[in-house]
Amino acid sequence: MLKLYTVNNEYLNFLYNVDKRVSLKTTRPYIGIVLKINDHVYFAPMSSKKSKNNQMTVLLNSSNAGTIKLNNMIPVEMSLLNLIDINNQDKNYMLLLQKEVIEINEKEKIVLNKARNLFNLVETKKNEKLLSFCCDFKVLEKVKDIYIKSMLHEFDPYKVFLIDQIKDDPTGLEEVINDLKEEGYSNEDINELLEFAQVDYEIKQIKEYIR
Repeated sequence: MLKLYTVNNEYLNFLYNVDKRVSLKTTRPYIGIVLKINDHVYFAPMSSKKSKNNQMTVLLNSSNAGTIKLNNMIPVEMSLLNLIDINNQDKNYMLLLQKEVIEINEKEKIVLNKARNLFNLVETKKNEKLLSFCCDFKVLEKVKDIYIKSMLHEFDPYKVFLIDQIKDDPTGLEEVINDLKEEGYSNEDINELLEFAQVDYEIKQIKEYIR
């Protein structure tokens, strides 16, 4: 049975810094459903806005033509989600959510099939028109893993991501290291961060730069 969840805001902002197609909400809770696509768990957000693109969304008649935005779905871990207690909402909102949950589960197969088809179209780049509207799912899967591991070891996930992107580029690494020093990172802190990001310490320029 599909249920409604909210997702960790810090994680959302982290993904948004990597991919601006990640959808953010600032005035209302970011509510969505959880789907299994291949070996990953995905959070598909819901929106009250209508959409004419049948490939990227699922229409919800129970919420005045709201939609499930499959193009904005993001990979998650269950630890980043909070299950919504529908019965603990005000009466009108509770009734709306109850109707949405019923309809979503009636359309579960449609939602899953659309989500998996869209994922495959984006992954294989078979439909160029869709790419500009959809999150880069495979990149975000890697970024999600970086976030989880970084938070577990108390490293800044965005800095780990930046280093991971340029860890084979000595010039780029020097620039990042210089920025870290300006932020007050010690050489010891920088070494720990580079080691966590699995930077090749045999790169001569890097060894000399953080000596």
